Amino acid sequence: MAALEDCGRGVVHGIDRRITEEELEVGLSHPTNLPVLGVRRVGTSESVIITFGVSWVPRWVRIQGSPIQCFLYRKKHEVCFKCGQVAHRSDVCNNEPSEKCRKCGSPPSPTGEHDCKPKCQLGGKDHETGDRRCKALYRTPYLIKKRQLERKLDEETRKQEEENGK
Repeated sequence: MAALEDCGRGVVHGIDRRITEEELEVGLSHPTNLPVLGVRRVGTSESVIITFGVSWVPRWVRIQGSPIQCFLYRKKHEVCFKCGQVAHRSDVCNNEPSEKCRKCGSPPSPTGEHDCKPKCQLGGKDHETGDRRCKALYRTPYLIKKRQLERKLDEETRKQEEENGK
């Protein structure tokens, strides 16, 4: 089995909730599909995350013979609004509630008032941590960006070689 960092992860949408993960794994065993290491449904939604045995994600997969578009899975960075830390959610937080300002992260002042200038813990921009507009919330991991760049450079090199060969 390949190491998890060497595996591509894709997400497909619109999968009937009545179909189990086991049935999906069987349905993904199509000769044109890449090897699948695992399938996991996102909560109770109609979206499913597929872990492939290769480092890239195909644009299309066949589930029970039907072609379905597959997108690159981008993990959302979780933010706890109870303690103010990144990497977990409020509903699973075991920490004490933070007295820091949720918008800017500054400690409470003795007077109770402060000049609040929002600053994101993920990207350092001027908005609250975990804001929907935050580009760092769904930041693509470095390893995936590196692979995408390498693939693009390989493609350009191949095209140049083909043009020079003519």
